[in-house]
Amino acid sequence: MPTYTYICNSCDYSFEEKLKISERNTPLKAPCFRCGEPAVSQTIKQVNVGDPVALGVKKLPEDFKRGVLDKAKRAAGAMI
Repeated sequence: MPTYTYICNSCDYSFEEKLKISERNTPLKAPCFRCGEPAVSQTIKQVNVGDPVALGVKKLPEDFKRGVLDKAKRAAGAMI
């Protein structure tokens, strides 16, 4: 389940919730845990992206990429 970050617009209290995507708006309808004001909004948190080299992802050979791109372009051209 994704973790969502929320903040109270009145007292700046910030909290996180692990929720299903379909439930991500539930805290917006509830009052703030700290001050009780119904002014909670969802915030965007920094997203960490892994280093592909550190994760062991290898680069595809150029000739493979070119071959795949050429096939995709030909297929797209055939659909037009």
